[in-house]
Amino acid sequence: MCRKINNLMLFIFILIQFISCKSTTDCPEEGFCIENKKLFYNQEPIALGMSIEKFVDIAGKYDRKVENSLEGHKTTYYYWLKHKLHVAISDSLIVVNNLEVDNVSGEYYGHTPSNQPEYPAYKSLEEIIKKYGKYDSIRIEEVPTNVRTFYVWDKLGISMAESNGVISTINLYPLHILKTMDLNLETGSTYFDGFQNAKVTQEILDTRKNDKAIFDRMPKQEFKGKFTYDGNTVDFGKIGNTDWDKVVSGLKISGSDFDPAGDSQNWSREIREGYDLYTTIDRYSNAQESGKLSAKKTGKIDAVGSISIWWHGKNDEK
Repeated sequence: MCRKINNLMLFIFILIQFISCKSTTDCPEEGFCIENKKLFYNQEPIALGMSIEKFVDIAGKYDRKVENSLEGHKTTYYYWLKHKLHVAISDSLIVVNNLEVDNVSGEYYGHTPSNQPEYPAYKSLEEIIKKYGKYDSIRIEEVPTNVRTFYVWDKLGISMAESNGVISTINLYPLHILKTMDLNLETGSTYFDGFQNAKVTQEILDTRKNDKAIFDRMPKQEFKGKFTYDGNTVDFGKIGNTDWDKVVSGLKISGSDFDPAGDSQNWSREIREGYDLYTTIDRYSNAQESGKLSAKKTGKIDAVGSISIWWHGKNDEK
């Protein structure tokens, strides 16, 4: 009999401990929540810097893993001091300017005043040397290839960037990317410019490659979950395409404490809870758009385009 009582008491003790652990937050049962300078998802504590596997344990398996590779490049700068000539060569591109010297750092840079005629289009370094003689010095600037990894939950409208094996940025997209960006996702060897068919230029190919990389790392569906800040919750499942003001008032982030740096107060709100917990809520409006993004084509939009939760200084992974 005593053993049964002891077992019952042990069960009750474990149950109380479990309930108390689950009640450490006043966040809603579902969605992202910032409370007491901490971040939660579905009432579970999460943080930038945690492994993607830990978030998977809470939210479920991601739908896609996307790797974007930004190709590196090398630029070589040539300096002619006597002729005050500055030449930058990257791949097949040659840019010629006047040679200027920074008054503070003493570094060379290129600049040609608008009232001065442009230099001719040189086809090679040898052609420039033939005219001006041997350069006095050179500087080589190399940018390495940058591979970025994103994990995408299509049905949840969430994309996360991984850096050095941990989550560095969490992105929520209440608006689908094709509502906010005019991406060139065409394929093939020709394009139609409105007048005639023409061969695709290298510039167009580069644009297509970049736009496809952006599209691939975006969720296929919009974020329709809840977002809570300091006890104030907005349910994006009930937010329309013209409800920017409703989101700002609902989260109570209209004051100057939430103004972003610079002069973009009307276009974003920023929640700063610490160096490792910044949240930017970006506004998107198509009032001034034309073409595929115009209000005539898509209907009027004035809403939250994206929400980014990021480390200060690492907001380049959207």
